Amino acid sequence: MRKRSIVFGFSLLLSAAAFAVSAERQKGGAEKEVRHVLLISVDGLHALDVAKYAASHPHSALAELASHGVTYSGANTPQNSDSFPGLLALLTGGSPVTSGLLYDVSYDRTIFDPTNTTCTGTAGNMMVFDESIDKYDAQNVSLNVIDPAKLPRHRNPNGNCVALWPHQALRTNTIFEVVRESGGHTAWEDKHLLTTW
Repeated sequence: MRKRSIVFGFSLLLSAAAFAVSAERQKGGAEKEVRHVLLISVDGLHALDVAKYAASHPHSALAELASHGVTYSGANTPQNSDSFPGLLALLTGGSPVTSGLLYDVSYDRTIFDPTNTTCTGTAGNMMVFDESIDKYDAQNVSLNVIDPAKLPRHRNPNGNCVALWPHQALRTNTIFEVVRESGGHTAWEDKHLLTTW
């Protein structure tokens, strides 16, 4: 799938800041380059919550981070948002319509069932990118690895029937791709492997 450019400001702001394109005013009016960006996303946590917590816990790590950075409270996610489309909005700058992923389980008219390894017949299947696609051990504990056999199938640009990985399902690029294309480095930590970019 061909990816579109990031179109909204929040992701552009993050990627630009990561490469010192933007500057921050210090005391005395001098400009300081922004060389690192840390995005903290917690389901249900609002900028007001952070401000209240930092005020009541001034020596906490969160208060320390907030005192040296910029809290961007103008960011929005799709309304009636859940963690999957909400986080994708922050990482792509797009809506579910532009990113192509409405939820971690959604229907797509162009993909095939994971068991259809030849991509024959009529396309159209559920696109599942939740924890159920992990590999599990004999005790049914996730091994924190995606099982390619559980991924939906699609035809790649060469016409081959291959597994569709979560990052390939996106129609837009992410801040991580923008940063890497500009020569920078990214890292990601999450409770779900499938959201690792």
